[in-house]
Order: sequence, then C-alpha cells, then structure tokens
Amino acid sequence: MGNLLKRIVLLGVVVLLTFTTACGNRTLKTTEVNEVNTTAEVSIRGLEDGEKVISLDRIKELETVTQEMESITSSGEVKRTKVKGVPLESLLGLYDTSQKNYGGIRFIAGDSYSIVVPEEVLQKRKIVLAYEVDDKALKENALPLMLAVPHERSMYWVKNLVEIELLKEEESSKSKVVFIETAATQLKQEDYTYYESLDKAIKVVDLFSKFNESHDKKSIYFKAVDGFEKDEDIEVLKTGYIKITGKNTPLFLSPELPKGMHVKNILYFTYGDTTYFSLNSSLNSFEKKTLEGNEGISLKEIFKEAGLTNGEKYLFTASDGYEIEISADDIGKGLIYMGKDNGFNTMFEGMPKNTKIKGILKIEAVK
Repeated sequence: MGNLLKRIVLLGVVVLLTFTTACGNRTLKTTEVNEVNTTAEVSIRGLEDGEKVISLDRIKELETVTQEMESITSSGEVKRTKVKGVPLESLLGLYDTSQKNYGGIRFIAGDSYSIVVPEEVLQKRKIVLAYEVDDKALKENALPLMLAVPHERSMYWVKNLVEIELLKEEESSKSKVVFIETAATQLKQEDYTYYESLDKAIKVVDLFSKFNESHDKKSIYFKAVDGFEKDEDIEVLKTGYIKITGKNTPLFLSPELPKGMHVKNILYFTYGDTTYFSLNSSLNSFEKKTLEGNEGISLKEIFKEAGLTNGEKYLFTASDGYEIEISADDIGKGLIYMGKDNGFNTMFEGMPKNTKIKGILKIEAVK
C-alpha cells in the first residue's frame, strides 16, 4: 500500500509540472502576439511635412467605429463583414489633411502587394483601418491593420497594411501607346491553361523587351473595362503573362499570384511613359463613330484615355514597319477600326490615302 501511495503522489507531481509548463508556454505565446500588436507601425508618405510613422497603439487611441460592410469578390459575390477600427479620415486628420485631398492613395502590404484607391472612391467611401473582423482580432498574417472599403471590390481590402502613400494629381501625359493586339502578333505566343481552357498568352518581359522599356518605376498601373484600377509591383508583373485568347481578355495573370488578383478585361496598363492599350476592349468601352462606312473609335478618345497629349505631332507605325507623321491638330479627324482581316487600321477624314495605316502597332509623340 505504501508503494502504491508513493506512485500516486509521484504521478500527481508529474501532472502538475506538465500542466504548469503548458500554462507557461501558453502565456509566452500570448505575450509574443501582443508584442507584435504593440510594436506594429504604419508609415505614411506624401505628407507636406515628409514621411511619418505611427504606432498601432496610437492609431487605436483615435475615434473607433464598428460597422457592417459589403465587399464584392472577383466573381461578383457580395460578402458582408463586420469590422472595428479607425476611419482613415481620423488618421489623416492628425496631419491636417483628408483623403479627399488626393488623386489616389496607395496602400501597401508587408508582402509588397499594393493597390491604389482612386479619387472617385476616396470622395464617397468611409474607409476604415480595421484591427478586428467579425468580433475577432486580426489573424497574425493580417496584422497590424486591414483596409476596409465598403461597397467596393475585395481587392481593395489590403491585409497586413504597413504603408500608406498619398498621391497628388500626377502628370498623366505619356509619350507612346502600344496596341496590345497588334504587338502580340510580333511576339512568341505560348499555350496557357486557365480554368481548364487552353488559351494563348504572351510574356510581359517579351512585350517590354520588344518595345524597349527601361524604367526605374516600381509599379504598373492597370485599368479594366469596368473601371477597376490597380497598381501591381513590377517584379511580380515581369513573372506574368497577358492572355490574349479566350474569355476576359486581355487578362494579366501570373503563376505567383492567386487567381483572384489577376486583372481581367484590361483596357490599358501603363509603365513609365508608355501605355499598352487594348483596342478590343476599347470597342466595348467607348462610343462608336462611323467614317466612310467604317465603324470604330475616335482617335481623340483613345489619346485622351491613354494620356497621349504632349506631342506637336505623332508618329504612327504599322506592323509592317510603315510610318507616317500626323499633326496633333489632325488627331481629332482620326478613326481606328477593325479591318476585314481582324487587324486594326486607322484613317483620317479628308486626308490623303497615305495617312491610312493598316495594322496599327504604336503611336509616339514627336516634339
């Protein structure tokens, strides 16, 4: 009986030690998580007084709101989420400014993912920097904050937010437009399986190499037919493709990005001083005009959208190398339309036949 009693006591001590050790481990883990929250910081660039860094603790001292929000997934599904956090306006108010003062604001995550919330969204939405979602603290991979933009695409809901860049009205003038559909005919086209559909795609690096792109810009700006806008990191883009056949084309995709972050139905994207423009998409976006029996899009509309506005005249280049210069004063007379061979051509009202270009490839400003 004595030996049995000793064994019971010994077992109790072991259990107590194990329980104490486990509790100690749990306490340590909780402390580590709290340290991540406490020491988290967000930097704000673009302020008149220069870059500022603010801690999560300081942000939480500001006005707090709790509200139900709707977001729209890439598939069009409406998702409802309850968020708790600080309005962006309250944060910017610390620096005597407002989200409505900017042409756009870029939000950057710790993994370098970034997206620009455009001016029209900044003017009408109450953006919240959330630190709780559905009554729960953010998961570790979403710390320190998550951007919540009501009634907008979920692409704007940036997790792991670490940097905010305030953008004034930037000079949008570009010096060159390259037409994606024509450019693709001059590049190697690869088979690409997308949602079980075998389509054709071109590499972004091939596109840049062909048209001599050499810039120190770190991001590329996309605009889709439905008005969706996004900035993408240039290094991510260089690993990607532009899908040119099948559904939702042109479509930017990359094996390094989840499908929800691909850009469908591209109207154009800009890098440096060049705009890569989709003429197929423009036919679904702009008002059509008819000239000499040909239905197409006014060149003036394309110039305006692409930001090609800084030339005294413009050099038009066809896919076969034919070139001709057109005065800036005559651009309003121009039409771009799909030819019988499904290529795109240009013509100018009341101007000589040599101004007609078959298979338009690019347009460059000439000063």
